Amino acid sequence: MDKTNKNITDSSNLFDRYFKSNMAVMLIINPITKMIVDANPAAEKYYGWSHKQLLDMNIGQINTLSAEQIAAEMEKARTNRRSFFRFKHRKANGEIRPVEVFSTKIEVDGHEYLHSIVHDASEQEKAELELKHSHELMRYIIEHNSSAVAVHDRNMNYIYVSQSYLKQYEVSENDVIGKNHYEVFPDLPEKWRIVHQKALKGEVSSADDDLYIKDDGCEVWTRWECRPWYDSDGSIGGIVVYTEVINEHRQRELKINQLNHRLKSLITALQELTTSKTIEQVQNIVVHSARKLIGADGATLVFSDNNQCYYVAEDAMEPLWKGKRFPIDSCISGWVMQNKQVALIPDIYSDSRVPHTDYKSTFVKSLVMVPINVSEPIGAIGNYWKSNYKPDEIELGLLQTLADSAARAIESINVLNEIERKAVERTRRLEASFLANMSHEIRTPINSIMGFSSLLPDEESRDIMCNYADIIVRNSEHLVHIIDDIVMYSRLQAKMMAYQTMEFNICNLFHELKHIFAPQAQQKGLSLVFENEIECNNLIKTDYDKLKQVFVSLIANAIKYTEKGTIRVYAQKAHNHYIFSVSDTGIGIPKTEQDKIFERFFRGSNTRKETVPGTGLGLSIVKELIELLDGDVWVESNPDEKPGEKGSVFSFSINSRETK
Repeated sequence: MDKTNKNITDSSNLFDRYFKSNMAVMLIINPITKMIVDANPAAEKYYGWSHKQLLDMNIGQINTLSAEQIAAEMEKARTNRRSFFRFKHRKANGEIRPVEVFSTKIEVDGHEYLHSIVHDASEQEKAELELKHSHELMRYIIEHNSSAVAVHDRNMNYIYVSQSYLKQYEVSENDVIGKNHYEVFPDLPEKWRIVHQKALKGEVSSADDDLYIKDDGCEVWTRWECRPWYDSDGSIGGIVVYTEVINEHRQRELKINQLNHRLKSLITALQELTTSKTIEQVQNIVVHSARKLIGADGATLVFSDNNQCYYVAEDAMEPLWKGKRFPIDSCISGWVMQNKQVALIPDIYSDSRVPHTDYKSTFVKSLVMVPINVSEPIGAIGNYWKSNYKPDEIELGLLQTLADSAARAIESINVLNEIERKAVERTRRLEASFLANMSHEIRTPINSIMGFSSLLPDEESRDIMCNYADIIVRNSEHLVHIIDDIVMYSRLQAKMMAYQTMEFNICNLFHELKHIFAPQAQQKGLSLVFENEIECNNLIKTDYDKLKQVFVSLIANAIKYTEKGTIRVYAQKAHNHYIFSVSDTGIGIPKTEQDKIFERFFRGSNTRKETVPGTGLGLSIVKELIELLDGDVWVESNPDEKPGEKGSVFSFSINSRETK
């Protein structure tokens, strides 16, 4: 054997050993016949056919492509136009697996063959599918994100954008995807280019409220963040920019801050009114607070005086009508008092109720006027603006609350002045006892109001703000109830309660009471039932307002001390008088305390005073009112009975003052 033949033989043996011992799947295929010429043991193991079976097979029995497609792909490999292929191969058990094939031309004994190395690509294909799914999921999340999101590569070319981004910046997907950010927005401020460069170096930048002014001058407040994103090798692949327009959020924030400021102003005014000792003090507090409360350019306080409107005080950018009087029928404040309702006038010169000649010399263009003491107005508070303005419901509510508080403060001062005039000595004797009992009740809501109002400027959550505002309002209402009790008790002690008789039927009174208390009962889950054994056409003659006040106090107490069950109100006629009752299923009254329940300042030992506020005057006021009606009052209660049988029944009788 010459040297050349020996080299060929050695080379052939080397290839044979390499072919058979290799762990990779190898096939040798005749490109003309498509038959498998040889297969190594790894191929037998992978496909599940024996060596003999494989040599009897056409490659088309393994490759899932059509014969034409197989021929075309083999031709590419034979002519060296392509060496890498991705196919799906069939195994002996029928399983189809994705494979990667590296196929090259070889010559043996002057014949051309294809040497194919086959790798199973199942895991790779699975990973690629998962990666594709991740990309699609990321694209979906970004496209449907409520914020404006843009993903850029390192060259600041767009990769993904959200629909919000397209809408906010008024571009289409075709306008941006694959294009450079600075070409799409050539006028981009330099500060943004700096932010982008920082992100491309790994730095995260953000802003909670950034002002952006559009070309048309429109102001847009945004919240944004710019951060890098990373490739699988840990290098920075580009940046992601999140942008959210927060105009509405900022407007809500400004409104909350404005409401907090106004609530603090109202609380301050309520506190000052509560401690006012003269009508002049009330006047000054009202006009200064009214103007500040809703940001008016002027405010006036008007009293009704002998069929005239008397402008007693004002706080305005220019003088208005302080000290002047106008006929009640020719003045907008007179209209408010006569009609017992608010006058809201955005343009005074388009409203016939306004005497235009009296306003021409003033700055006033818009006004709102609210009555003081809506049921029986004693005056009005006016707010004025130099340009057209329409207060919203919250502003009107704040102003009306101030007016209601002013009415109570004025009434309280008048009553106290009258008491001092008629019974100075008696007032001095009662003062120490009265203040001792009232100080805690008045101090509790005031402390709550002051405490929560001090928290308002520091809080940013709208829900927390609303909760604090609700606590402030409820404590303000409780403070008003305390003042009402004080005023009523003082008037009774001063014998200032005149008897005013009128004829009416109980049906009408019960209907009014049901309208007042049904919402409160429903809120606590209580049943409120009115039963009337008196025919509606049977008229009773007594003081309607005092009888109503008695019912209001008793029903309010029943609701306050009852957690579940029924409040029942009923009426019946017995001989020449009437008997009324209010029953509940509440906590009841201990028998040892039932004789004391109508004494002033007395509160039952089973009352949780820290959670159920009260002055201890309510039932003593009820007793004195019933005595004014020539009646009597008593209570029946079974606090020691079974839970379902607990409760109290307050009953009273009055005589009807029949007309001759």
